Amino acid sequence: MKKILVALLALLMLAGCSSEVTSVSDPDTVIISGDGVNYTKQDLFIDMKNGDITSILIADLTERIAGFEEIDMTEVEGEVSSYFEELRTTYGDQYESMMDYYGGEESFRETMVSSYTLDALVEKYCDYHYEELVTEYVPVLVKMQSFDDEETATKMIADINGGMTFEEACTEAGIDAVAGETVYTTASDIDEQLKNWFKDCEVGLTQTPVVVMTDSTDSEGVVTTTNTYYVIDVIANDANDFKEEFYRTIASDITTETVFNYYFEKYTIEVYDQDIYELLSEKYEGIN
Repeated sequence: MKKILVALLALLMLAGCSSEVTSVSDPDTVIISGDGVNYTKQDLFIDMKNGDITSILIADLTERIAGFEEIDMTEVEGEVSSYFEELRTTYGDQYESMMDYYGGEESFRETMVSSYTLDALVEKYCDYHYEELVTEYVPVLVKMQSFDDEETATKMIADINGGMTFEEACTEAGIDAVAGETVYTTASDIDEQLKNWFKDCEVGLTQTPVVVMTDSTDSEGVVTTTNTYYVIDVIANDANDFKEEFYRTIASDITTETVFNYYFEKYTIEVYDQDIYELLSEKYEGIN
């Protein structure tokens, strides 16, 4: 296992008066090293002009971990270039002003490379924890449409069995906005009855509407039960068939802290300066 040795200094011992920092003592002193790459006090001094120390160090470690994980940076750079092309097309004459707002195109590009690199590391994290994530989230890929009455839902199922596509049957049923294929998980904002149905569902079109019963209580305490009828076409219930969509769906549940803690423990990140250790360990328990 590779090992990153992080030797961080609490103070840079900057020369000059307090209102104007112009140089750094011992500029060639290495404060971060790993896999044959050094990060010096001078590097840190320059970077600190444009950001906070935590973000700087995490960005540097992200780059190193990406190297250890053999992230294809050519692919990352290509994705970032495509992103900037989209920005140029979208913002037109305002593109340059937008870049100035973000500190210039070069600076913003560096930020986006780091962001896309992190995305790649998150995807690898998901690969490493695939079985756990599938067990926790029980994902399914479906097309689904709800109705207030059973008759309309039943007719839609008959229309699909008769040769219509799901979308055509929705239009026939008077639905203007038809949802496409969607990944649902145990964390989705849907009724628990649907989540339970999805856990044991089979691929294919349900032949009878799935009924979800909802109780509501009025101001006088009278309980009313309302039925909602769902037409569901299960496209896939094996996450291997829609892994990328699954990862995108749960991405917001996987914090950067969780991802970095995993990699920090994997590559034995060690911090020897107490002040910096305390700063980083507030978020990253994987730091040693």
